[in-house]
Amino acid sequence: MATTDLLTAVLPPEGEGWYCIVGLRQDENRPKQSFHQTLAEVTAKVDELLQDKCDVYFACAKYVNNTDGRIQKNGDLLKSFWLDIDCGIDKAATGKGYVDQPTGLAELKKFCKAIRMPLPCVVNSGRGIH
Repeated sequence: MATTDLLTAVLPPEGEGWYCIVGLRQDENRPKQSFHQTLAEVTAKVDELLQDKCDVYFACAKYVNNTDGRIQKNGDLLKSFWLDIDCGIDKAATGKGYVDQPTGLAELKKFCKAIRMPLPCVVNSGRGIH
């Protein structure tokens, strides 16, 4: 799946508001966060971050402005129903996640079956599942 296909599937359409992209290099402690108004700008930024060997993340909402950051009061539009499923031994030990991604994915499938929801698109979020 191309970057644009994924973003178009899960993000609100272009128009008012701002998309947020975050890049994080493993050898740096500070994420690179940027806001963009079009999917073309987002795709260009993703390509730039990947060239810089960053892990790339995108916010699942659009924001009112590009100055207040990714906070609830700045959130404006959503297109998708999404879950952030944390995985890892530490998360499982505290009851806030699953021991590993295969376990989290199996539980997600059970949940979808129980509520009769179609199986979702699943993205490896590093240590968890979106």
